[in-house]
Amino acid sequence: MSRATRWVWLTHHPAGRVLAFCYDDPAAGPSAKGGCVSDPPTPAEVRAAIDSPDRTVRRPESFGARPIGPEEALKLGLPKDPPWIGFFEDKPVSPPRGEPSRTVYARVLQDGSPVQGAHVRMGYVTGRVREMLTLDQGTTDASGRCEFQLAPLSDSFRTVVAIARCGDLVSRMVDVEENGGVDLTLLAPGELVGTVTRAGVPVLCHLSIWSADGGVHRVERGNGSYRIAGVVPGTYKLEVRGVDPDTRMSAGTPTFGEAVVAPGARVHGDYVLVAGRSIHLQMHTQHDDDSCTGYLLEGEHEPSTSTELYALFTSLGRERWRSTNSSTRKDRLVRAKLLDVPAGVYTLCTQPRRMISGRVPEQQVVWKRVVVDDQDLVVTLTIPAYQTASSAG
Repeated sequence: MSRATRWVWLTHHPAGRVLAFCYDDPAAGPSAKGGCVSDPPTPAEVRAAIDSPDRTVRRPESFGARPIGPEEALKLGLPKDPPWIGFFEDKPVSPPRGEPSRTVYARVLQDGSPVQGAHVRMGYVTGRVREMLTLDQGTTDASGRCEFQLAPLSDSFRTVVAIARCGDLVSRMVDVEENGGVDLTLLAPGELVGTVTRAGVPVLCHLSIWSADGGVHRVERGNGSYRIAGVVPGTYKLEVRGVDPDTRMSAGTPTFGEAVVAPGARVHGDYVLVAGRSIHLQMHTQHDDDSCTGYLLEGEHEPSTSTELYALFTSLGRERWRSTNSSTRKDRLVRAKLLDVPAGVYTLCTQPRRMISGRVPEQQVVWKRVVVDDQDLVVTLTIPAYQTASSAG
């Protein structure tokens, strides 16, 4: 399939004016993917249509597809090259990749009766927090149903889920059968409230919640106290971190908890953050386009490859390692900070990464053993050159 994507307006779409990119799907013919925008579109709408396209259209010419010229594209802030189906960085998209689509449905119920007009999102889940990557969304009809055309399941993404909302009511996030569908029951949401302190003092913090039987992953900010409203009923794990006052991003040692949210319930939980020292990490890259993330592992380790590093993450468990959540970059120097590190022996390590498409090849890991006691540390790592698939063998 040749690369021939192009930006277009879909002016006759039932949901409204759509900013999209067209491409040639070998299974379905000409297709488009994008998002609804106003006229003229706001920068936020344009960004959403680029980063999180939620409208998939077969035969875009029947929806009044009009090409967007270079001058208009420049004014809108569109990238020179539209996204290319199948070449996102490990990110699934809904149009089929050379194989026929499959039809799945969602049915929304309340007290056993079908609900018309409910908003349903369907997508893949990924990672330990079951992050939901939306593939498509729709509105239920009088029978409480809506259908979705999805790509065949891939080896990387096997779980498709659906979640519904109607007014103030929400459903749990439920796995969808491969070639069938799912029933979603609307419930009254709950909320999580409480305090976060360090050494008895209220602190600015980030809270992350995720669940295998509740709603989607949520990240919220608190300042000594917190309130997370609209929580889908279910059992949640919580991760609470302190915030770097300079970057306003989470950087502290995480404190973990768990909460069970019943329909309409208000669940209270207080969390105490660990007090400790700071590690200022300086990572020198070999190339201007290299990126990296620092990792802090409890204990003495000597990982030499990406595979060995990821195996350590699993064996240590989530409570015994963490990564730098934010960084600043100037030329080839990447700076990051880890806050509230308790006294002990640790291994600091990193590896080169690039924002490329497809699977990231095996990389060399560099590490340094550090001892945290009663002083802040400055640690420097020189990152090896990035290994491409061919150079890595």
